[in-house]
Amino acid sequence: MFSQWASDQDELFKFGSAPLDQEEITLMQQSHDELLVNVNPSLYDFNVAVPKKPKKSRKRKLNALDKIEETPTDYIKKVIHRDVERQRRQEMAALYKNLRSLIPSLHLEGKRSISDHIHGTVKYIRHQNKKIDELKNKRDELKELLANPSSSKVTEDQHSEAQEQPNISVNTCRIGMEITVSIASTGDVPLSRILNILILEGMSIKSCSSTRVNERLLHIIQSEVNEETIIDENELQKKLMEKVQNQSVTKVQI
Repeated sequence: MFSQWASDQDELFKFGSAPLDQEEITLMQQSHDELLVNVNPSLYDFNVAVPKKPKKSRKRKLNALDKIEETPTDYIKKVIHRDVERQRRQEMAALYKNLRSLIPSLHLEGKRSISDHIHGTVKYIRHQNKKIDELKNKRDELKELLANPSSSKVTEDQHSEAQEQPNISVNTCRIGMEITVSIASTGDVPLSRILNILILEGMSIKSCSSTRVNERLLHIIQSEVNEETIIDENELQKKLMEKVQNQSVTKVQI
């Protein structure tokens, strides 16, 4: 039996060590060359840096052991902190609601966020402070007038004189010049006098309208200027004021 096994091994050895044909050697060499061509050289280049995979951050997960490590004191502190924070948020919401009810909607129109409401409230407070200061100044002036009747009489006289003084403005318009004359309703300055002055200056009257505003007469005169005539607005205004004031003084003396 041993001799049979030995003979089988000899046959296998002879089969494995049998010389290869030239055709088989050529085929093996071609397959070897094809493998070398298809192999990526970077895999065998040790100088090439191989990209490393990003390390995943380990997130700490709570488990039963963490809950066991938490002491009752820590748990009570967390509960108290949550209750205090919840109460604080409720109080702030109530305060914001009360604030919005006190501020006029005009100052909060178009504002949605709480920060915009705060900015609108600050502007409203500043506006109210300015109005309060103005009212205080008026109150002080009234107190001073009541304390000094003589000074109030002088102030009233000055105010009445200022109301009686004529006011003239000259501006350019589409057709030429626009003259606005504001005089007291009881004044002695006729409109014809002003029109004559403008005609003497070489101006052509195109329109004239009059109206009463706050116990004063307002005349609006539009005139056309000749191309050959050059008129300075300031000089014309100054000349009209002098003519009107001189006529008023002359009538007062008479």
